[in-house]
Amino acid sequence: MIDTRKSISETIFCALDLETTGTNAALHMIVEVGIVRFTIDRIIETYESLVNPGVKIPGDVAAIHGISDDMVRGAPRITDILGDISRVIRDSVLVIHNPGFDLSFLGWAFLKGGRVSPRMEAVDTVRIARRAWPGLKNYKLETICEHLRLNMTPHRAIPDAMACMEVFRSAVRKEDRAGRWVMDDLIGYHGNLIRFIRVKGKRITEKGKALMGLRLGAKAEITYEDHSGSVTVRTILPIEFITADGEAYVLAHCYLRDDRRYFNMSRIIDIK
Repeated sequence: MIDTRKSISETIFCALDLETTGTNAALHMIVEVGIVRFTIDRIIETYESLVNPGVKIPGDVAAIHGISDDMVRGAPRITDILGDISRVIRDSVLVIHNPGFDLSFLGWAFLKGGRVSPRMEAVDTVRIARRAWPGLKNYKLETICEHLRLNMTPHRAIPDAMACMEVFRSAVRKEDRAGRWVMDDLIGYHGNLIRFIRVKGKRITEKGKALMGLRLGAKAEITYEDHSGSVTVRTILPIEFITADGEAYVLAHCYLRDDRRYFNMSRIIDIK
């Protein structure tokens, strides 16, 4: 539990940023982790790692963060570094830009890795910036940093985590000029910290298990309609089933695309 009477100057924070293969935490994967462990006055530790997602990184996503399949080919899997992540963020308050996104990805990473997730509570730098600097044209991290004249390289994990740290520090120094705030004052200014809500989902990985006509480890031919309405016939090898938010998905090797893909079971028109 966070000690709400503890001085802000004595509190340890961790600015965190993730780069991913997409926006759905149940289906997409982390490709980079950046964490800065800090206090208001100093940086204690930085941690960064590329992550091999085990799937191809979509071209439109790679164009945003600049992380290619070649860059992650020799990187560890996310399950290999969950212990490092837990160690770095231990006993800290997280500082994240739009924390719901990153917390959900971390939650799914711990679930898929069969690990108990650490306690995670976060300050949202979007919420802080809206309060500290009202009237900006938007509250994207780049826009806030431009307003504060902070140099940053956007859409890579460590630069974005560093930027979150500096936005947070700048806001606290602006609002608490006397340096007297305790955590209760920060919470009063920010609102309740954003807590990680345990992921509601289920994974089925045992070979031979079946769901809606598909069996893990057994090739099948499916007729599939994607989100754009295009219909294709594909041969797939089911690897695992995932249920999340009332939807069921199968992770399978798709021989048409020569890649691992998630398929929404409700979009499968026919199975042979």
